[in-house]
Amino acid sequence: MKRLIVHVGPGKTGSTAIQHTLRRSRSELSAENIAYWGHSLNLAPIQAYSWQGMSQGQLLKEMMQRKDLPAEFADCVARSFSTGPQQAIVSNETFGGQERWCIPLLRAVEHAGIDILVIAYVRSPLAKIQSAYSEGHLRRKTHPGRIRSFAEVGYRQRVAAPLEAFVHAFGDSVEVRNYDAVGDVVVDFMSAVGIDVKLPHILANVRPGPEAELIRAFYNDRQKGTVAPAEFRSFANPKHVDLEFDVLSWYRGLLPKEEDIVSAAHAMVDETKRLNALLAQRGQPLLSDRAELAIRPEISTDRLVGVLLQIVYSQHLRLSALEEENQLLIRSAKVGDKGRNRSVDDVTGP
Repeated sequence: MKRLIVHVGPGKTGSTAIQHTLRRSRSELSAENIAYWGHSLNLAPIQAYSWQGMSQGQLLKEMMQRKDLPAEFADCVARSFSTGPQQAIVSNETFGGQERWCIPLLRAVEHAGIDILVIAYVRSPLAKIQSAYSEGHLRRKTHPGRIRSFAEVGYRQRVAAPLEAFVHAFGDSVEVRNYDAVGDVVVDFMSAVGIDVKLPHILANVRPGPEAELIRAFYNDRQKGTVAPAEFRSFANPKHVDLEFDVLSWYRGLLPKEEDIVSAAHAMVDETKRLNALLAQRGQPLLSDRAELAIRPEISTDRLVGVLLQIVYSQHLRLSALEEENQLLIRSAKVGDKGRNRSVDDVTGP
């Protein structure tokens, strides 16, 4: 029997590392008669539909708008299996929060005679919302204006309800894993789905140390518009420097305070209980609901100065290269002017 393994995330549980590892290890998987078909069947051997080239977010919009997409999805899966593999993997972290649209896709695949295994990773809601805040509001900025503090962003979490819906739809064909307890999520994923293939470990979205994160947040806060992580690489010295600015107090004011964590812990009680119920049913270690999970980082001023020195020196190298290039252009222009003057003299004569 053919089997489609569907990794549904959700976000902030190692999905990118799993996807990068699977994508770069397709030849090793293929040798074991296993295929990786990407997040939207974009890597499947059968490319018959326009949505196969869409991003995860675009595919979600397409799923919401088209009632015939489940039939197309199942058709593509079935035809792709006919090319040879016994098992295939799809990894799409948006599926984990969109059960209303994802379940019909997988139902259609089941009706086509293909086994389904849904696998999801869950982590402590408190840890997850802090990780999401770090990536979405400190290392990048998706809104104009200043950076919003942890308290201003609020605590949004919706993981238990979608997974409960998947369990209701597919029963024992849903595997829920405790991300906080597995260690290496890529190794655990391969073990959980029963695939004995040793793959290279590819890290992704690794959180920087608190010093680097502070500097990124400082830079992002001073940009008027949105800021992608890559923009930090072009960071330059600011034109205006406030000698009285206390960067540590500013940074700590953004992070969750004790009362914020207590409020978040109360808000996450039901979510944590529901996730633990899913884990307990499958013999998995339970998630922690301790409010003290949120430990405010200690900032090393030595490391902070070291990072700043490296940035300043890299800017020095860039400026030196630009100055050297500018001098070459000036000399080249002068040589060109002299040559044109001699040519004019030759033509006009004495």
